[in-house]
Amino acid sequence: MKKWFKNILYLFIVLLILVLYFPLVNLLTPKPNYDPTMYNLLLAERDSLKTRLESLTNLNYDAYNYTYGKVILRELYNFTEEILIKTSKEVQEGDIVVNKEGVIGIISHYNYHLATVLLLTNKNTALSIKINGLYGKLKFKNNLIIEDIPKDKINIGDPIYTSGLTKYPEGLLIGKVSKIAKYIEVSTQALTNIQEVIILEGEK
Repeated sequence: MKKWFKNILYLFIVLLILVLYFPLVNLLTPKPNYDPTMYNLLLAERDSLKTRLESLTNLNYDAYNYTYGKVILRELYNFTEEILIKTSKEVQEGDIVVNKEGVIGIISHYNYHLATVLLLTNKNTALSIKINGLYGKLKFKNNLIIEDIPKDKINIGDPIYTSGLTKYPEGLLIGKVSKIAKYIEVSTQALTNIQEVIILEGEK
């Protein structure tokens, strides 16, 4: 067989493979199962959650970039430490996470629409907070506690908010002062039943 004929034959085979490859791959690739009803339900849940949050704080969530997420795993042995959520789009480590009752934690890891959230009751979580115009720090030491605020300046039942002194918005509800003893202790409803969440990514 002559060399030029071999070259033409090889070229023809390559072109045939290219012509057949992409339609075949497209045919065999599973198509996303788009469910308009489920999509609209998720939008309704997100809007309901945003409305509830805006009623708890004076924050206008439309001024912020935010992502909707749903909890998919809360392990029994890490129940107070972290949760796994599925997000509607990409988020960043360090983003703050809230639900309809207030702040629940901070994104610690993200990988393709799955994010790990360190809860407020994780010993590695700390937040700058404000009570009655006084600034302090929220930490977890067997209980949620407040540091760096004089005990005689606050009362049981006082609401606790994010301070706005860090990258997180001011005025996100964290909880209330529940006890004043050795430490200022904090109670929060946000961690009791976590299902849908919003991840705040920063101002637009």
